[in-house]
Amino acid sequence: MGNDTIGKKVDEYLRLLGDIKKKTGDESVALVILQQVMKDVRGARIHEERSNKANGFQLSIPATAGQLAYLKKLGAETPEGLSKMEASDLIDKLKESRSDSLLNSEEMLNKWYASMLEPVAL
Repeated sequence: MGNDTIGKKVDEYLRLLGDIKKKTGDESVALVILQQVMKDVRGARIHEERSNKANGFQLSIPATAGQLAYLKKLGAETPEGLSKMEASDLIDKLKESRSDSLLNSEEMLNKWYASMLEPVAL
């Protein structure tokens, strides 16, 4: 990637950060949102690349031992004959679900913290 392309990307990210900051009113919250958006964009790009490569050959390759172990660690049931591509898609979905639940936990924690800062009537 050339310097010109990198400069354009940086300008784009800074513009997005500014737009999000205007909506949230908080730069640190805006930065977290921008990071999540960029993760989503990368995930969608990877998923699209994998989908474009999908063919009968790749669908017939069995899941690796590492994929099966990671799926087990994530708490997934692995069906018999799971392909490498199917395992990869399942891992992506489980990680995305896990990320969403972590964000919900963070939101709840922030609400709780905000409620603790409210003045108490005596």
